[in-house]
Amino acid sequence: MRKILFAILLIAAVAIAMNPTAFAEAEPAFSVAPQSGNYFYEEGGYVPLDFSFTNTSAAESLRLLSITVVRIGVQDVADGASWNFTATVSPKQTYAPVRTLLYEPEMLGQPIVFSAAYTYSYSDEVFYAEYVLTLFSTEASAALNVTVSNRTPLPGEPVIVTYEISNPNPVDTTMQIYDPQIITDSNGRPIYYDYGTLAPGETRLLTRTILFTDSLSLRPQVIFACHLGDKDIQKTLSFDFASINAAEAALSVTMVPSSTEVIAGSQIYMTLTIVNTGNILVQNITAGITPGKTTLTGITLAPGSSYSKKIPLTVTTPTDFIATVSGVSSARQNVTVSTEPVTIVTISDVDFNVSLKAETYMPSLQVAGNITVRFTLTNLSGMSYSNVGIYEKSRGLIGVVDELDIGAHSYEFILFIAQSEGLEFHLETTGPNGVGYVGQTVALPITVGNATIPPATPSPTPVPTSGVDLSDISVTAIWSKLLSFLRILMIVSAVALAGLLIYYVYTLINIAPETAGNEKEEKTKVSAQKKRRKIRIKF
Repeated sequence: MRKILFAILLIAAVAIAMNPTAFAEAEPAFSVAPQSGNYFYEEGGYVPLDFSFTNTSAAESLRLLSITVVRIGVQDVADGASWNFTATVSPKQTYAPVRTLLYEPEMLGQPIVFSAAYTYSYSDEVFYAEYVLTLFSTEASAALNVTVSNRTPLPGEPVIVTYEISNPNPVDTTMQIYDPQIITDSNGRPIYYDYGTLAPGETRLLTRTILFTDSLSLRPQVIFACHLGDKDIQKTLSFDFASINAAEAALSVTMVPSSTEVIAGSQIYMTLTIVNTGNILVQNITAGITPGKTTLTGITLAPGSSYSKKIPLTVTTPTDFIATVSGVSSARQNVTVSTEPVTIVTISDVDFNVSLKAETYMPSLQVAGNITVRFTLTNLSGMSYSNVGIYEKSRGLIGVVDELDIGAHSYEFILFIAQSEGLEFHLETTGPNGVGYVGQTVALPITVGNATIPPATPSPTPVPTSGVDLSDISVTAIWSKLLSFLRILMIVSAVALAGLLIYYVYTLINIAPETAGNEKEEKTKVSAQKKRRKIRIKF
């Protein structure tokens, strides 16, 4: 028996020595290839795949379990396409199944990792073999970029146009370009320029210099051809770039006055706005208003930009003002533009016309306190006034309006009222010539408690104005009476509640001792009766 076992071991040793890899675990050869023999497919289509799984072992059989897509690009796929198998592959044999793969957009130009799961015949342990395949789309294209040395040249100036073309395709591509206004032969006839064959990712340049006349359109066409797998592709792409136009320096100017009427000798403001309406930079811009002197210098404006400035002007007589703006473009073009005349009219001192209205929602107070007076100033003079003072007869200045523009404006001030009185308000200001103006007096009666309002003193004779609007005096009186009634009602209610509270406290103080005394007397009587009963029992 020992001799037989020794003979078997000897034969095995000789076999291993003659072929040492016969009993070793050999890794299989695994590959994936599109069935058509190329890697170019349309997105959304199905790709027939030839799988090849070869058992390189000379002794052991393999079992192919599955093939799965585990990664696309750098992104792991949790639920990628998968195919299950139950194939046993004998030593030195190849198993070549065919399956289809849905070509999705994220696969475009990305490495796709296929993983084959398999086991050896003598073990249940699972091993994996991977293969990387990249699929491309059959959509071919061309990339073009055009640069121009000067997009706003003067007639006769040279312009350099550069065409930069690139091959974004994964295969060699032949390219031509056609632009009839720029790419011509020596006789000025349009031609196709041949870039030749560009490798994937390669870029080539074409430069043309022309003399500018009036305008140029950049509308080149690119013709390219390539072979993607089993398809011959030839296409023409059209591009539309911004045209080259002649340099045109242009400015516009507007002038808007703060008022078209002003008291002679006073000041107005002109808002001057300059806009570059051309297609070229304008420098060294100066702006002047006549009559007068140059007021703005050293302005530079790019195409489409603007500049605005408020300029003070003193007007002594009726005047037509004109603004003039000039500048030089970067193409050495001079440009000058002026506004239409803006007429400013002067008015006399007696034209001061501002009405005043005073009102309050608290014309009646029960006790001394503060009230808020609302003043409405309506400027009908056609001009603005500065530092308009609001005065009260006995209090003097109570507020100042820094700038009173044309139209109606409201202001509120708080006054302390100690007793019933007839408030009297008026406006005061000083004109540009130093002349003082006093407006019409407006009365506002205020009562405190039940006191009567003392008679008002006669008002001073005012400078002529438009008068004051007191049309709502009846509404004010009704509101005053309603407030007085509500205050009286509140006072009566407060007094009644105070009386009830005093009575309640008094009752608690006086009734409690009396009740306690009665209880004590009652207990004394009961005790005496008990004693008498006890005495009767003894006798």
